[in-house]
Amino acid sequence: MNCYKVIKGSWAELDALSAHEEGLTEVSKLFRTCKGLHSVYSARDWLWEAFVYTAMVNYPTEANFMMPLPAYPVEELCKIIDGLPKCASKLSRAFAAASLYYNYTQTEKCFNLEGGTDAHGLHGWDWQACTEMVMPMTCSNESMFPPSSYSYKEFREDCKKKYGVESRPHWITTEFGGYRIEQVLKRFGINMIFSNGMQDPWSRGG
Repeated sequence: MNCYKVIKGSWAELDALSAHEEGLTEVSKLFRTCKGLHSVYSARDWLWEAFVYTAMVNYPTEANFMMPLPAYPVEELCKIIDGLPKCASKLSRAFAAASLYYNYTQTEKCFNLEGGTDAHGLHGWDWQACTEMVMPMTCSNESMFPPSSYSYKEFREDCKKKYGVESRPHWITTEFGGYRIEQVLKRFGINMIFSNGMQDPWSRGG
């Protein structure tokens, strides 16, 4: 199986399954949730976070930065997808793969997809994105994630609603500069460290 195609196709299967009368019950069983789900978006977010964060910490050695994970976890994730029986659905493959991120240690008996704690303080990033680091991002039809567009107007209104703050899209360049960066590097670029940022799914943000 192709890892990209499986994950890309799993979203439609999730939507189709949840559309049934007992759809959320079936999704809850498939995802081994500790409690019955109230929204299919909880399952969608759970998968999305697993794939994004696994890519963010795709280190060549075992690590425990976000969650305990093996070396090169993206490769291991795809091996899980390939290792299931041919009759397995794309959604069940996606769930099994995402479970690597949440349960590599095999200690979780069930998964809490709703009402969980923010163990890594990631909600703080939402506030920072509103006030300091506005980073417009979209997903095209070619992405393995569901297509999504970006509206600065909606983003600004959401920031105001959640935090009571006005977003500052130009704060970074106002505070640190960055205009004509090629000229700045020629004049002051010393002791620079270059990393393989293309492995980081957030690299599109700069």
